[in-house]
Amino acid sequence: MKLTVQDVLANYAAGERDFSKAELDDLKFKQKDLSGINLESASLDGVLFRQTNLQESCLRKANLVDANIRNANLENADLSGADLEGADLEGSNLRGACLIEANLQSASLRNANLAGANLKGANLNSAALIGANLENVQLEGANLKGTLLKGTQLENS
Repeated sequence: MKLTVQDVLANYAAGERDFSKAELDDLKFKQKDLSGINLESASLDGVLFRQTNLQESCLRKANLVDANIRNANLENADLSGADLEGADLEGSNLRGACLIEANLQSASLRNANLAGANLKGANLNSAALIGANLENVQLEGANLKGTLLKGTQLENS
């Protein structure tokens, strides 16, 4: 089901939170509050979530290839199994987020806050984590080949 930004915002304002499997490719949600939204298995290729509040949202198995999620709030969000290849998450808050088996290949996580996040089995091949906070991050089985870690805080990871 292909939706517009107006469709999503109107339904969200009316209390709807379940947009699982929706087609939202290339839509722009800059500086919106979509906390608690369910976008499981949604198609979000190239979507703009810049400075958007997605706290405690479900983005499990969502397609977020090349998405712009800069400076967004994804605290405690579930992104397990999500495809974030080439996504821009620079400066985003991913504190406590679940990224189990997420594909973050070539993603930018510069200056992102990933404290307490779960990245078990995640693919971080060639991802940029420069200046990111990785304190208490779970990285068991994660692919870190070619990952840029300059200036990263890795305490207890």
